[in-house]
Formats: sequence, structure tokens, C-alpha cells
Amino acid sequence: MCSRRRRLFTLASQILWKFVPIWRKLNHPNVTVFQGVNTERFQLALIYNWEENGNIMQYMRSHPNTSRLTLVRLFVT
Repeated sequence: MCSRRRRLFTLASQILWKFVPIWRKLNHPNVTVFQGVNTERFQLALIYNWEENGNIMQYMRSHPNTSRLTLVRLFVT
């Protein structure tokens, strides 16, 4: 890995580590539960519960008639 890419990766990892305590405390019905961190295989891997409908993009593809405005309102409230 080139030194510039390594520095960017290290910086991104440092930023993510700062958010870990916040994600641990996050409790909202529209946000998946944060389980923890794994550093065995990668420098930083975030672990979340598996969600049946996948991410928002997968959900919208499988439910094309769903109102995007309604989805946004669910996440914002």
C-alpha cells in the first residue's frame, strides 16, 4: 500500500474510532443495533446486527413503490 493511501486509511480509522462510543449508546427504532468492533482481520471492522431487508438501497430496489419521503421521515424523526 502506498504511503498516501496508508495515511488516508489510518486517518479514516482514527475518525471511526471516535464514533464508536457514540454508536454504542445510540438507541433508535430505525437504526440497527451496534454490536462492537473487530480488529483481528482488518484495522477496524464495525459489527452490526443482520437486518432482514438489507440496507436502504436494497430495500428501495425490492420495494419500488415505497415513498422515499416516508423513508426519510422515518430516519429523521
